[in-house]
Amino acid sequence: MPFSKILLPMAPEEPDASMHALEVARELLREGGEIHTLTVLEVPPSYLKSYLTDAQITELAEKHREARQDTLKGMASNKVVNGHPAQAILEEAEALGADCIVLAAHSPGAQSFLLGSTAARVVRRANCSVMVVRHGTI
Repeated sequence: MPFSKILLPMAPEEPDASMHALEVARELLREGGEIHTLTVLEVPPSYLKSYLTDAQITELAEKHREARQDTLKGMASNKVVNGHPAQAILEEAEALGADCIVLAAHSPGAQSFLLGSTAARVVRRANCSVMVVRHGTI
């Protein structure tokens, strides 16, 4: 089933997994469809905020956008936002009217076992199809 508008969250800390998810998204895309990328830079914990200014956080986001520019040519949009990943992904999918979210699965850390992963939250709450891709599969 090809999709016409795919949201592809890109994780800056997992570039290989994100690039694999991009390949899968291209395979799922209907001719004439659009892929929109979204990078969510997590809100730093309060103890880090005392070390980073808002300007530094914005600069990190811009550097990430510039580093991805060549790889992401041809995408309908390439957006970088600050926030909580699952919530930002869900909001962007809704705003775009996406009919599919292609999300790279990452190796879970200790926090994931306590709170649940971003992918699990998106799967549970999305109003569209969600494909979770583990790097090295498909």
